[in-house]
Amino acid sequence: MMDAAAEEAIKQIDDLHYADGLLEEGYGNIGRYGISFFKKHCRVHYRDGYDG
Repeated sequence: MMDAAAEEAIKQIDDLHYADGLLEEGYGNIGRYGISFFKKHCRVHYRDGYDG
């Protein structure tokens, strides 16, 4: 369940184009992190290479 929540966070970044402003400013190879928490546990997923 925590893995799915972390992946959903990355999907939200992509779907809502949160990194587009960085691309417009000339930044490249933008990484995205999806982080989920449950009690004292944390799950982090990373995706490289956002291009809008």
